[in-house]
Amino acid sequence: MKIMGVDLHTRQQTIAMLDDQTGELVEKQLPHEGEQVREFYAGLPKPVLVGLEATGSMRFYRRKLVQKGMGKARVAAARKLGIRLWIMLRDEIDYTEFCRRGHQRRQESGATCAGMLHGDSGLN
Repeated sequence: MKIMGVDLHTRQQTIAMLDDQTGELVEKQLPHEGEQVREFYAGLPKPVLVGLEATGSMRFYRRKLVQKGMGKARVAAARKLGIRLWIMLRDEIDYTEFCRRGHQRRQESGATCAGMLHGDSGLN
């Protein structure tokens, strides 16, 4: 599955997309003028999980993704996904290592992860 985070701007959008099977990472900036945005989303292979920044134009893009059969993006999940993806990119680690570090930190601090069972991605 591809996991994609989208940061929306007035004239362009920045995309970070991770293939969880191969570990391939793609980063793009798509200008809103022309056909690049439409062509990019039309060419995405399924399944893909898309996390959108919570902005005024988010509803427009969510509608477009639903029309393409990609399901609804939930704002809370999108924020959580965006933060996780940013940390993974910053530290150059995969999702398994990200989860291991989180579990280790919770054990060291004695904290629990509110509402999440061990191994739960939190994206349900």
